[in-house]
Amino acid sequence: MALNQDFNLPRLERCLALTWESGAQPVVIFTKSDLRENLDEKLALAAPVTLGVETLVISSIKGDTWKYVRELIRPGMTAAMIGSSGTGKSTLLNRLLGGEAIRTNGLRSDGKGRHTTTRRELYRLPDGGLIVDTPGMREFGMWDSSEGIDRR
Repeated sequence: MALNQDFNLPRLERCLALTWESGAQPVVIFTKSDLRENLDEKLALAAPVTLGVETLVISSIKGDTWKYVRELIRPGMTAAMIGSSGTGKSTLLNRLLGGEAIRTNGLRSDGKGRHTTTRRELYRLPDGGLIVDTPGMREFGMWDSSEGIDRR
């Protein structure tokens, strides 16, 4: 999730619920930390939602904080990136791949993301891990929302 106007805690909560339900181990990656839009406030708001989940705050543009993501994806491991359009998934993947393998676009004039990635694609990272880049998702819904989200 980007730390700009895309920041949306209910969406993050749904993403985490879906990830846990799939059996995968979630890692929350807050991107665009270089924009510094109320960073401490946003992280404090997210803390109850991300409780017990490894959380990284990175920039794929400035500095080298994106390298923390590379350390998580070990040889033989497969990771998948999910999130809204414009959150920086493909920009991060380009950094992890060590080049400009994937086309990226800037945000629209209203600050919303553009659907640049149009299909799921698996990439082999230089260190041996695998990562799936996915198109930006407009909505993360729950199939059976009658039970709600367990916050134990």
